[in-house]
Amino acid sequence: KEPDFREPAVKGEINLKLSSPYLNNIFHKPENEPGKNTAGFMGLSAGIDFVYKQNKYIRISFGGITDLPVPMGPLDRGGEYEQQRLAYMDILNIYKLNRFSLGYGISVGKYNWYHYKEIPDSANSYRIETAEKNHLSFGLPACVYFQTGRNFYIGLIYRPTFYRKKKKKKYKYEHSASIDFAWRIGLRKK
Repeated sequence: KEPDFREPAVKGEINLKLSSPYLNNIFHKPENEPGKNTAGFMGLSAGIDFVYKQNKYIRISFGGITDLPVPMGPLDRGGEYEQQRLAYMDILNIYKLNRFSLGYGISVGKYNWYHYKEIPDSANSYRIETAEKNHLSFGLPACVYFQTGRNFYIGLIYRPTFYRKKKKKKYKYEHSASIDFAWRIGLRKK
């Protein structure tokens, strides 16, 4: 008999969610720079789910994503290159429908853009950061997850942001999108 993963989320449950937003797209506009739209790998996230009604819960999560060009970790690219990162906090209202979970909410994120250049040297080459720009943005994220195992989920997170704090152009569309691999760990069951 195949396992049934459609158990309801029961009021009063508290779950820890650990995830890896593994494949990411980041689009943002650093101050006085052209728009940056990159895709890459790696990210980490952790959150807590508070079930307030059967199959409905609030998730508070913190995480970060980057656009590394290889799937298994850092790479010294050499030469001149740019890198983007996003650190975020989301508060989501999520509905569980059998094996699907659908959510929406609010988010704050810090977009970071870096420019690196390799400096040749007679003994060794070394890399320096020649520019860094960052800003806070606020937006309205959405997510959809599919439960593939008792405690394992695969999902898509879309995090559009519209308001940039302390910038000349405060209202600007930016976003991130991630394919997320998540694990749920029960902290309190009912």
